[in-house]
Amino acid sequence: MEDVVFGVPGIDDDAARMIQKRLERVPGVASVIVWVESQQVGVRYDPALVDPRALAEEILQVGFMAERIPFKQRWPG
Repeated sequence: MEDVVFGVPGIDDDAARMIQKRLERVPGVASVIVWVESQQVGVRYDPALVDPRALAEEILQVGFMAERIPFKQRWPG
């Protein structure tokens, strides 16, 4: 499993729920956590089944741009 974090500007609680539900349906996604206050989405996934580009596209389908955040810039930890 690998982890990726996306910055997703403009999300609120409703958007967080929609993003989480959509990503949890993607084959290869093990877990999703959304930090509304920091406008970030964290995903644990199986790289043999899905890649970060595809995950960002799923977020875009909900109506939000997603930009991958380098590990050193993630918050919270």
